[in-house]
Amino acid sequence: MVGRTPSLTPNQVKARLMKTATKAFPLSTSWVDPATGLTQVIQYDLFTVGAGYLDLWAALSEAPRDTY
Repeated sequence: MVGRTPSLTPNQVKARLMKTATKAFPLSTSWVDPATGLTQVIQYDLFTVGAGYLDLWAALSEAPRDTY
C-alpha cells in the first residue's frame, strides 16, 4: 500500500487494513482433545479475532483519502 501511495501514514495503513478486513468469521470452533477424548469449544469475539481477516486486494483497491 505504501508503495502505491507513499504519503500514507502508519495509522492510515492500519485503518485501511481494518476497514477492508472481512468480518464474516465463525462464532466458535470445536476440536477433540486426543489425550482425553473431550470436545473443546473456543468462542470467538472481537478481542480474539480482531478486525477480521485480511483482504489485501480490497486494501490496495481502497480509494486514497486524506484522513481516516
